[in-house]
Amino acid sequence: MVKSVNKAVKYFAALICAVLLLAGVSLCFGTTAEAAGNKNVGRNYYEEELKQSELAQKFYGVMRDMLNDGHFKSGNNEYDLIASGTLTEKEVSEYVDGNSPKIPVALGAARDAFYMDNPDLFYVDVYKIYLSAGMQNGKYVAFLGTGDEDNYYAKDTVKNSAEVATAIEKYEAALNKAVE
Repeated sequence: MVKSVNKAVKYFAALICAVLLLAGVSLCFGTTAEAAGNKNVGRNYYEEELKQSELAQKFYGVMRDMLNDGHFKSGNNEYDLIASGTLTEKEVSEYVDGNSPKIPVALGAARDAFYMDNPDLFYVDVYKIYLSAGMQNGKYVAFLGTGDEDNYYAKDTVKNSAEVATAIEKYEAALNKAVE
């Protein structure tokens, strides 16, 4: 009888230890991944990875504006980074005069995230999105544009906005056909 009581006590003690251990692990490491509302995380997954850099988030927003304003379709518009409030003259001066890596690093991260989040921009070579910065009329200026390139278009795809429109129509027709 003493052996059976001893076994029962040991079994009960082991059960309590296991429960307490699991409870402690749940409290320490109990985070779970949950989707926020109905948001489609697949549409901006890489943008979400830019949370560590406010400047990278601003550059991503600039590229979204350029997309929405038709800059990529037209192929060659510039975006004024100071007038838009993306950068300050002080930040540009630190980059131009002090070789601060803050701006190009943030731009590179944003560009890569934007490219990955927008595969339907097949006609754009995101590496043709150049940062131009310097002095103009005694003030620091900074633009996103094509730099020395003629346009943003990927090589051997399209040559003008009319060809972009045609390519997009064909692309969307092929997608619709695949979905049907």
